[in-house]
Amino acid sequence: MSRYKAPLKAARGSASNALKQQMTVSALEQQRQRIAHNLHEHPAQTLALLQLHLGQLQQHPDCESVIPMIKELRRLAKDASQQLRQVIRELDEERPKAMVIDDALRARVRDMHVRFPGSPSIQLDLRGPRKPLDGKTCTTLLRVVNELLGNLCKHSNAPEALLSSSCQKNWIIVTLADRGCGFDPSRPTDGFGLHSVTSQLRALGARLKIDARTGMGTSIRLMIPRGRTDECHGGTERAQ
Repeated sequence: MSRYKAPLKAARGSASNALKQQMTVSALEQQRQRIAHNLHEHPAQTLALLQLHLGQLQQHPDCESVIPMIKELRRLAKDASQQLRQVIRELDEERPKAMVIDDALRARVRDMHVRFPGSPSIQLDLRGPRKPLDGKTCTTLLRVVNELLGNLCKHSNAPEALLSSSCQKNWIIVTLADRGCGFDPSRPTDGFGLHSVTSQLRALGARLKIDARTGMGTSIRLMIPRGRTDECHGGTERAQ
């Protein structure tokens, strides 16, 4: 009987780890929804009230000398309100839902061009699985891709980039590569923006590989575990 103890113990350990991972992702999603609710209930309403009071103050007969300052404050409050609504919308949209990964990547690129006018041209080579990924996996993956696209627009100085997806044995591979200014991955930076999703990637058993050199561009590969599938398709296209 002793020969069965080791496999049984390993199976129990694997099941326990899987349960812990699911609990971690669920807790993070609940926290994200709570943050979105709190942002809507407090800062968003405060900014709306600020804009209202500034508008009323601007109509006061004794405030002629400070009208330019009031206008600037109203502009800043409006910009902050728009940015806050965008954050709330993104948090709300990131609730787990199953999606075909290639369709979701195309949508992320379209959103990027709306958020960052004049952003790099993105060539797409999408050959991911045809079946939708489960909601939690897809949501976490897209959250990371969103961070990568934002960094591409803000830091890479690259005129174009390649976003690709493929199936390789038990993995789904998503890669974003550019020939921009690059960076030194050995030097920690607060601006990279992936710290917030590291624990979620770990909970999925996903891997992140960074290949970058200063002045030589950047290539970031995401490897997401998936049951072996040959259902990959697609081809090269360009998103403007």
